[in-house]
Amino acid sequence: MIIHLKIVLFSIICFEIVKFLKINFYLREVLNLYKKLFNLFLSKTSDHHKEKTILKYAKLLIFNSFKIMLPIIFILLGYLLISNFDTNFRDFILTTKGIIETFFVLIIYYYLRKFLNEKL
Repeated sequence: MIIHLKIVLFSIICFEIVKFLKINFYLREVLNLYKKLFNLFLSKTSDHHKEKTILKYAKLLIFNSFKIMLPIIFILLGYLLISNFDTNFRDFILTTKGIIETFFVLIIYYYLRKFLNEKL
């Protein structure tokens, strides 16, 4: 019973970290930058312009990739902290049953949060 409560709390905290730090936005930005880079390589612009543009895109890619990695590191640190104190948590969350439970918790929390935000 306690393991399920830990999974619920861990899932909600992970969801809020991803939501608060806007990982989806930065993933879309990185994909758009890769598309722009690909189109730049196919274009017939001058090499000087390509060099400057590639440098600008590379800086943006590194910056946005760091913004994606930061929440992932926070989530992994939280997982390691919990699993260090409770080996049952680590063993359960990595099983199929634990993954399905986490998935359902996230879906329920998402719709509950959406419903409550609409009411307020």
